[in-house]
Amino acid sequence: MGFDDTFSLLSIDNHAERMQIYHEMSVNYEEQKRMLHDYYNQIGCVQGLLKKRQYKEVEAYAEKLSDLFPGYMQSVDVNHPILNVVLNQK
Repeated sequence: MGFDDTFSLLSIDNHAERMQIYHEMSVNYEEQKRMLHDYYNQIGCVQGLLKKRQYKEVEAYAEKLSDLFPGYMQSVDVNHPILNVVLNQK
């Protein structure tokens, strides 16, 4: 196996790794879009209940939402240490 053959194999591996990283980033982006959409809907519900002065319902809804946050607060892992740091910046 010569230099060109080794370089070709490395390029394939590198390309496959990049494609995997891009795919994982795309999946994470879609999940973040879904979460943001849910967040806006939840804020809209809170605003609606407040406008109707339904304070007990707002309190109960806020408690329910608080229970959901630990699941939302996961870190992003795209199997690349540098990208993980960038994507998980708070």
